[in-house]
Amino acid sequence: MKAQGHGTFQIEKRYRHRDGSIVWGRLSASAIRAAPGEPQLAIGVVEDITQRPFQKQLERSRGHRYRLIADNATDMIWTAAAEGIDRLPERLAAGSLDRVAEALMAHLRFTYLSPSVERLLGYTVEEAAALGPQGLLTAESFQAATSLLADELAIEARGSEDPRRQRVLEIQHTPKGGGLRWCEMTATFLRDENGQIAAILGVTRDITQRREAERALRASEATFRGLIENMPDFVVVVDTAGTIQFTNRGVGNASMEDLVGQEGFGFVKPQLIFVCGYTF
Repeated sequence: MKAQGHGTFQIEKRYRHRDGSIVWGRLSASAIRAAPGEPQLAIGVVEDITQRPFQKQLERSRGHRYRLIADNATDMIWTAAAEGIDRLPERLAAGSLDRVAEALMAHLRFTYLSPSVERLLGYTVEEAAALGPQGLLTAESFQAATSLLADELAIEARGSEDPRRQRVLEIQHTPKGGGLRWCEMTATFLRDENGQIAAILGVTRDITQRREAERALRASEATFRGLIENMPDFVVVVDTAGTIQFTNRGVGNASMEDLVGQEGFGFVKPQLIFVCGYTF
């Protein structure tokens, strides 16, 4: 029994329904007094709360399931907030976007980190939380993240974009054992019941191998292009429609830029086209 005030009580108890089933109800009762004098009568209301315990259990179950997913994810899942983020509209109105973004980033702290941070960067959750975003990123990447936040604050001030929008940024982290690790960060704002920014939700994925493969591919392409461009032979690459896509040198008064995009071999003598085996 819970006393709610002078002469007012609440009781949660089981009741027997007309069909014989048991339901939970909350009885709220108040005494009506004659002033001055003893209570003359009581008035009460019984509220059916049968489903409420099951709803709470379901919410706990859902929360546990989401936590299991986050804790066992390969990617690093995190949330972060900064002091004063709940007063963001006021701060945006009072100061420049760049200064507000810099202040938020300087005080940004993790409020949740998935255990995968240890596989990704070598830090325990506690170590990574103590370092914060600024301690885990290179100086250049931290500045890039700050600039991205400033852009998002500008969008927020206009109020013209989807509040559930996401931004993707490739940034470098500094693992515990040294070196650098490239990651792709996808971030979005978490909002309160009034739609105001309350925190940042992010997913960080290791793309170091992908970046290395892209770098190796670019190096290979540069090497191949260098070989082709310096060959003594005239090399032309055309698509299935006969449009020139690449050539390693110009012909006559036509430069390489002039030739790319031309249809067919209009600049080549007919007898040479025959020798090459092309017919148009």
